[in-house]
Amino acid sequence: MIYTSSDNGRIFEELPGADMCHSCAEKTLLCPHKFRESRLIRLPQNCTHIKICRPQVHLSAVQAKIEASKSMSLVGTIHGNHTAKIAQRSLDSTRSQSGATSWAMELCVSVTQQLVATIVLQLEGKSKISQIQDSVWEFFRKRYIQEEISRRGLEDYLCALRRYAPDSQVLHLLGSILTHDLDPSILCYVLLHIESLLVSPLSDLGHFQFFLQKHYQFLEETERDSLLLEFTVYSEKCVSPSRVMSFILHLILQHREPLIIECQDELSTHLKTQTGHLTVEELAGALDEMCLRTDKTQMESFIQRSLTLTGRNLITLHSSARILKSRMTDKFSDLHILCNVLHLTKIN
Repeated sequence: MIYTSSDNGRIFEELPGADMCHSCAEKTLLCPHKFRESRLIRLPQNCTHIKICRPQVHLSAVQAKIEASKSMSLVGTIHGNHTAKIAQRSLDSTRSQSGATSWAMELCVSVTQQLVATIVLQLEGKSKISQIQDSVWEFFRKRYIQEEISRRGLEDYLCALRRYAPDSQVLHLLGSILTHDLDPSILCYVLLHIESLLVSPLSDLGHFQFFLQKHYQFLEETERDSLLLEFTVYSEKCVSPSRVMSFILHLILQHREPLIIECQDELSTHLKTQTGHLTVEELAGALDEMCLRTDKTQMESFIQRSLTLTGRNLITLHSSARILKSRMTDKFSDLHILCNVLHLTKIN
């Protein structure tokens, strides 16, 4: 495949014209099976960089692995009526890593960026909404075209996601969303933090202390001091937007992010229908009271899109808190990955 960049290699986009090569077992623009001598390619205007990626798999190897692993298939029924099982069957599987096509972390990160951007665009109402498992399957179906190869590609991606999650909190975050440990709306909240961090001076502990005072005004002074001490140990006294974002992701993944906990406490007073859950109407009413500048119709639409992604009828208190914080905009490497995601959501 060939990718081009118009921003000095920061973000790459696929060059149009690629289609399926049965010998390479994936979509390609240039490969030995499509031309013998030369081919002229027109580059986009303002192109600064070109990235050429070789095919990840070969058809013969894929077919052999598919036949050998049919008895232990992880995602053979992820599409159709069985998409709800995708994350649990794949991320929790004990499948041998040696049996999977090896994905480099760079490829895993690239795919994750595109998937996260896809989910965020659906949450924001900028693209057609569907359950998150269906969205993931559709992404791989378009990438590999053939159903069997798409299934295998998805299986290998999920294995790579699990393998590299300890090295990247963003990969860990998406894994937690696919297994329903976190609500998809948390992605919008994280991107709001990114936008805030990109314009905030963060070069020493004094700056971070000001950041805490601005974003966590509701905390007692002793609580902010405790958070400052925890960050100092976590970051090894190194303050930067990247370290601050890493710390916030660390708190989110541990279910200890102060703003979300505060919102959860506030929302607990609005529980009426079922213990620990809110209906769309209850949450919309609560948010109407708590977010004075938020359009109620837009808020209800956002909540409904979040429910569609998760395939649920009721919203847990934890998820409600994350939805609330993702909409309270006035309150307000993984950093590089998230900046790329932010860029992808802006250009669509």
